[in-house]
Amino acid sequence: MSWTVILGLSLPPEYDVGHWNLAWIGLDTGLLCIRGYAARAARFRRRILASTAFIAGTLLPCDASFGIITSIGRCDQWPTLLTGFGGDLPLAVFFFWPYRRIDPNNLAAFHQYPGDGSASRQLRETQILRRSSWPPAETQNRDPVTPPLHDHLDSH
Repeated sequence: MSWTVILGLSLPPEYDVGHWNLAWIGLDTGLLCIRGYAARAARFRRRILASTAFIAGTLLPCDASFGIITSIGRCDQWPTLLTGFGGDLPLAVFFFWPYRRIDPNNLAAFHQYPGDGSASRQLRETQILRRSSWPPAETQNRDPVTPPLHDHLDSH
């Protein structure tokens, strides 16, 4: 919070940016890639859709606010407002919808390991940090928090 106040007081109101076109092309290319990957994940019904939808839903308002703020008082202000409020923000809501729907299912599937108990169906009820039932009963001498990664190495 204090860093935001310091920036607000110290940054100049105008700044000539080098490589402005590369910054916009980079952001738009990233948005295009993540939306394409989300579409592919949705088509093949992959669980990664929750993560990609969350990323797209986060980047779209950033794109909209960046475009709107930098266009205020310029000739492209109205088209930018239209694309920001009429395109980017509704599309962000569209992307957050599958995240909100899929993520509790991902958590439920994650917590269905033997001995973990019943799965939490609400994100707010999920314990992020908790002890796991790993390792299985036959290898109780290992660290109880970390699942075994290289069982094949232990046999040699």
